[in-house]
Amino acid sequence: MHDDHAQHELPPAPPLPAVLSLDDAVCVTCSYRLAGLDAAGLCPECGTPVARSLMGNHLRFASPQYLRWLHTGLLMIIISFAGQLAIMALSLVVGLGMVIASGMGGVGTPAMMVFTFVSALLGTLVSLLGLYGWWLFSTPDPGFVGRNDGGQARRLVRVSVVLLAVMSVAQVFTATPAAAARPLVMIASMGMGVIGLAITALWFFAAILYIRWLAPRASNTAVALRTRLYIWLLPVLTTVGALLCGLGPLIALILFWIMLDALRRDLKHIRAEADRLAAAPGPAVEA
Repeated sequence: MHDDHAQHELPPAPPLPAVLSLDDAVCVTCSYRLAGLDAAGLCPECGTPVARSLMGNHLRFASPQYLRWLHTGLLMIIISFAGQLAIMALSLVVGLGMVIASGMGGVGTPAMMVFTFVSALLGTLVSLLGLYGWWLFSTPDPGFVGRNDGGQARRLVRVSVVLLAVMSVAQVFTATPAAAARPLVMIASMGMGVIGLAITALWFFAAILYIRWLAPRASNTAVALRTRLYIWLLPVLTTVGALLCGLGPLIALILFWIMLDALRRDLKHIRAEADRLAAAPGPAVEA
């Protein structure tokens, strides 16, 4: 029992720079500027102990709402990954079955076109869930103190997520059986595919850099180090790996999934500890 409990305990916080002065500090809960307040007092806006906002940028001292957004976003992303894998497997099995059943002439038949549209629709819904998860996961921290706030990578993630969401919805309409038969629609669909690849590349590199910035705040240096490998390995698996063995994109997706799930587990335990900190009584304030 003791060993199991020890495995779930968070490691000591890394030596992240703490706020040495109230002049530049803001409340970790509501972003109220704390200049001129007593370090032993409470935030006049939300009642959070001022001392808690002076403990540095480790996630265990972040706003509970911010942690909830991060954790919920990661959970949506992981569910989306699982859904994508399920749709890929289902499409492969059903597609092969339809081709075999029609005597190797099933591609292009009305049944296959309907199946292609349905699978594209399901894939879009799953993708939108994951994109919304990335939107939540890239929420700005209202209580972060310092200049290196990961803002550039975080904003690029959000911009690319919005663009990918718009393109995902547009591609559903071009995948309908009626639209797919039109030459202009086919050309437009191919063009959107090329643009989508460029936006996906932008999202991927921004997401990797954002995770590299966030992971040390969760005491997970292993994930931060892994991003230095994955920033080039995953694109190679997705491109060259797809040409060589066809399994490269699947391997890349699983590796990315495992890394994000490790961060999700950290956030789950950090949220529990943050809730305990939030429930702890603040310092007494003299009348």
